[in-house]
Amino acid sequence: RTPHAPPLSPVAYSILLKAYGNYRDVKNVEMSLVHAQRNGVVPDVVMANTVVDAYVNCGLLERAQDVFRCMDSDNGGRGREESFVGEEYTGYWHLLRPNSRTFNTLLKGMAEEGDVRGAMKLSKVVQTKGLWDDITTNTLVKAAVTARDFDLAETILANHTSSTTRRVEEDHPNVEAHTELIDGYAKDNQLESALRVMQIMQQRGVTPNEYTYTCMVGALARKNKVRQARKLIHYATTTIVRRRMVVLTPTYNAFISGLLSDNKSQNVDISGQSSHAANMVEVLAVLQEMQEYNIHPNVVTVALVVDGLGRCHPPRCKEAKELVQHLQFNSRVKQNNNGYYNQGEGENEKAKGISLSNNKIATSLIRAYGRANDVQSAMEAFERISPAPDV
Repeated sequence: RTPHAPPLSPVAYSILLKAYGNYRDVKNVEMSLVHAQRNGVVPDVVMANTVVDAYVNCGLLERAQDVFRCMDSDNGGRGREESFVGEEYTGYWHLLRPNSRTFNTLLKGMAEEGDVRGAMKLSKVVQTKGLWDDITTNTLVKAAVTARDFDLAETILANHTSSTTRRVEEDHPNVEAHTELIDGYAKDNQLESALRVMQIMQQRGVTPNEYTYTCMVGALARKNKVRQARKLIHYATTTIVRRRMVVLTPTYNAFISGLLSDNKSQNVDISGQSSHAANMVEVLAVLQEMQEYNIHPNVVTVALVVDGLGRCHPPRCKEAKELVQHLQFNSRVKQNNNGYYNQGEGENEKAKGISLSNNKIATSLIRAYGRANDVQSAMEAFERISPAPDV
């Protein structure tokens, strides 16, 4: 900085702190705080919240709580802040008062650690201060699900699901929390409970979104509930897409991944092979269906299918390679025709990467060649990877 440059404001430091927090660079977070104090920067609540969020992102919840306690203190700010900034910086935050974002950020840190007891204790303070909002609900449910306290999560949703009206194309503010609970039940092998929550959320006026369907379809496929999964996909493609422009490729990917999962195949058949061969027929039919709905496969889709073909007996390597080439050609044609109306920008970028030189696809193909003991073809597939792979 030049000698005549204007002094940095709390806004400038907030931007710095947010960037360092996103990179989990706690050293520079604290260096920025030291500089702000020494340069006489008077913090505002936005800067304080950014510091709390930065510490949470760095996995230092206790330090985030130190800042919060300073803000929430009525004793002149003299408290636990001395444990990390020293006496020189005592009281730096004490003129500020926490708002809903401060509380929700702390709750986010507790949710990530599964500290449901601490989260519930803090939520009572939030409610007393009248600062409870939809983000509070979503974050508390995440804390309960992380701790596998599903009954508590259901109680929170029963008491705090928002009833506010919204535009048709907008998600319900608590669809995230319901999806979190559905995903938790699914991962805990409680499929019936997951389905029950999906029914309850619609009774509450919470319409499932693409993430909800992705969780549920993947869970059904892993349990070999193919017919139910396909019905759910069909419902999603004929209702959600009409409501707004969404990306359903991940939903199909979840179905393919669940259908080809090793655990499910082993449960169905001791050898796993006959079950896998039957599921590959279903996967290829789904791949065709995606294209009929103009929901385009991306790199993840192709890598999953190639890996599935490679696990057949014998490995269907030639078919896998031809499939990649065919889908690569199709993606280029559709790009030239300005396609992808069902895809977001990120999914379009993934679709553009469909080729034999793509790292993820090439890796699946190399595994397939390895199972077929075709070392020469595996080496050729490796050499096609661009840019050249590192260690």
